[in-house]
Amino acid sequence: KAIIECQTYELALNLAAMRAAGIEVSRLTAIGGGARSEAWLKTKADILAVPIRTLEVNEAGCLGAAIFAGCGTGVYSSLNDGVRRAVRFRSLHEPDPAAHVAYARRFEIYKGLHGALRPIHQRLRAS
Repeated sequence: KAIIECQTYELALNLAAMRAAGIEVSRLTAIGGGARSEAWLKTKADILAVPIRTLEVNEAGCLGAAIFAGCGTGVYSSLNDGVRRAVRFRSLHEPDPAAHVAYARRFEIYKGLHGALRPIHQRLRAS
């Protein structure tokens, strides 16, 4: 659970940087191994306070390549057309507002820990 939370807090840091740059994120799509874990999907939704959806296909990269190929061969008129016609969603995990409040308090602690460990990380890189 701690590893899942830590990984998701790192994602929260990235989302905060994106939002600070003016990029709004209203939902995420999980792919790969992390999309197979219901516990991780729920934790992501709760920590990030955004819905997390998963695809019906396991290999999103292959689907993306097929959509590109379909555009190149004229099967799809555009990438948007290909995505609209080929991408199907399997599940949607909505955030729990009460859980998000609890995670937000822990995230503040995590951010402090993240900064406090910076000198140790620098020493490890130098050795």
